[in-house]
Amino acid sequence: MKDKKKELENQLIDYQRFVSALLILSSYLYMGGLIKTYLQPSSHGGILFLLSLISVSAGIWFIGKGKGIQDKISQER
Repeated sequence: MKDKKKELENQLIDYQRFVSALLILSSYLYMGGLIKTYLQPSSHGGILFLLSLISVSAGIWFIGKGKGIQDKISQER
Protein backbone atom coordinates (compact mmCIF):
# COMPACT_ATOMS: atom_id res chain seq x y z
CA MET A 1 0.00 0.00 0.00
CA LYS A 2 2.85 2.38 0.83
CA ASP A 3 4.60 1.55 -2.45
CA LYS A 4 1.46 2.38 -4.42
CA LYS A 5 1.16 5.73 -2.66
CA LYS A 6 4.81 6.53 -3.40
CA GLU A 7 4.30 5.52 -7.03
CA LEU A 8 1.26 7.82 -7.31
CA GLU A 9 3.22 10.70 -5.76
CA ASN A 10 6.04 10.17 -8.25
CA GLN A 11 3.55 10.08 -11.11
CA LEU A 12 1.99 13.32 -9.87
CA ILE A 13 5.41 14.99 -9.79
CA ASP A 14 6.08 13.78 -13.34
CA TYR A 15 2.76 15.23 -14.53
CA GLN A 16 3.56 18.56 -12.89
CA ARG A 17 6.95 18.69 -14.59
CA PHE A 18 5.42 17.78 -17.93
CA VAL A 19 2.78 20.50 -17.57
CA SER A 20 5.45 23.11 -16.89
CA ALA A 21 7.42 21.92 -19.93
CA LEU A 22 4.27 22.12 -22.09
CA LEU A 23 3.55 25.66 -20.90
CA ILE A 24 7.10 26.74 -21.72
CA LEU A 25 6.81 25.11 -25.16
CA SER A 26 3.46 26.76 -25.84
CA SER A 27 4.83 30.19 -24.91
CA TYR A 28 7.72 29.71 -27.36
CA LEU A 29 5.31 28.60 -30.07
CA TYR A 30 3.02 31.56 -29.39
CA MET A 31 5.89 34.03 -29.56
CA GLY A 32 7.07 32.37 -32.78
CA GLY A 33 3.58 32.76 -34.18
CA LEU A 34 3.56 36.44 -33.29
CA ILE A 35 6.94 36.97 -34.93
CA LYS A 36 5.95 35.08 -38.08
CA THR A 37 2.62 36.92 -38.34
CA TYR A 38 3.51 40.51 -37.49
CA LEU A 39 7.27 41.12 -37.63
CA GLN A 40 8.25 38.87 -40.54
CA PRO A 41 4.97 38.26 -42.38
CA SER A 42 4.64 34.62 -43.35
CA SER A 43 1.82 32.15 -43.79
CA HIS A 44 3.26 29.80 -41.15
CA GLY A 45 2.20 31.91 -38.16
CA GLY A 46 -1.21 30.26 -37.99
CA ILE A 47 0.34 26.82 -37.67
CA LEU A 48 2.41 27.98 -34.71
CA PHE A 49 -0.69 29.43 -33.04
CA LEU A 50 -2.48 26.11 -33.55
CA LEU A 51 0.44 24.16 -32.09
CA SER A 52 0.47 26.53 -29.13
CA LEU A 53 -3.23 25.90 -28.54
CA ILE A 54 -2.72 22.14 -28.75
CA SER A 55 0.11 22.21 -26.23
CA VAL A 56 -1.92 24.33 -23.80
CA SER A 57 -4.84 21.92 -24.20
CA ALA A 58 -2.55 18.97 -23.47
CA GLY A 59 -1.29 20.79 -20.38
CA ILE A 60 -4.85 21.30 -19.16
CA TRP A 61 -5.55 17.61 -19.74
CA PHE A 62 -2.49 16.64 -17.68
CA ILE A 63 -3.59 19.00 -14.91
CA GLY A 64 -6.91 17.13 -14.82
CA LYS A 65 -5.10 13.81 -14.66
CA GLY A 66 -2.98 15.18 -11.81
CA LYS A 67 -6.10 16.20 -9.89
CA GLY A 68 -7.37 12.62 -10.23
CA ILE A 69 -4.10 11.29 -8.85
CA GLN A 70 -4.29 13.76 -5.95
CA ASP A 71 -7.75 12.44 -5.15
CA LYS A 72 -6.44 8.86 -5.16
CA ILE A 73 -3.59 9.83 -2.84
CA SER A 74 -5.95 11.57 -0.41
CA GLN A 75 -8.28 8.53 -0.39
CA GLU A 76 -5.41 6.24 0.58
CA ARG A 77 -4.54 8.32 3.66
